[in-house]
Amino acid sequence: MPEIGVVADVDLARLRAAVQNEYAVVPNQPGKGFHFHTGRPLAKLLGYSDEWLEGIPESAVESLAGTGNLFSLGEIR
Repeated sequence: MPEIGVVADVDLARLRAAVQNEYAVVPNQPGKGFHFHTGRPLAKLLGYSDEWLEGIPESAVESLAGTGNLFSLGEIR
């Protein structure tokens, strides 16, 4: 285990590629199970109302892997 305050030697390009690859799987295999929230449960955690999701195909909702809720910043004009 690294000591507190010691920076790990991390290949940032490799880490970034690994994260991008993981998120790229979500739309194609939304039921796979991930170590992060996805789909309708994530939408609820982010404060999306059911009304906002009405009319959006379920396949689009289930592949949600976003990290925020732009609606929380205010009304979109």
